[in-house]
Amino acid sequence: MGKFIVLSLLVLGHLALGSHGMGVMKEAMHGNLPGRTAFMPKGELLTWVNTLVECEFSELQQCANGAAYCCVLDALFPEDFPIRKVLFSAKAEHDSIKNYKIIQQFFTKKGVSSEMDVEKLLKGRPMEHLAFLQWLRGFFDHHDRRIHYDALGRRGGRRINGEASGP
Repeated sequence: MGKFIVLSLLVLGHLALGSHGMGVMKEAMHGNLPGRTAFMPKGELLTWVNTLVECEFSELQQCANGAAYCCVLDALFPEDFPIRKVLFSAKAEHDSIKNYKIIQQFFTKKGVSSEMDVEKLLKGRPMEHLAFLQWLRGFFDHHDRRIHYDALGRRGGRRINGEASGP
């Protein structure tokens, strides 16, 4: 009976997620991905990104220039992620696109497949940022090596555009 349930879940997962999602489904079935991050509320995600990246965002859309996402990946892979190429003060769309290209190139290098709708992220669409941050948090939790990350030091003390002004 147990084997039937697992097989049914795999078949249902394949139908619901397609072949791309099957790797995630199999990992989740083996307990390799934390289940709670898949549906983490917006407030928790915002607190997590603010703490990890040492910034002061009040809304998820403030991540629209991609720099905060770059910092999250740098926290996971400080020896590999090209943090020096990131445009932290990006305001114009063409500068923000450069940050997303850095992310996409890094994912390709690491063999990571992520469905990231850059156009919607650039426009600051809240649901797109929520979905991508939920995915990124799950990815982070899965790969976290518990090393200390000095976000401000890694970006030379620069603020991320979109961040609330400090005192």
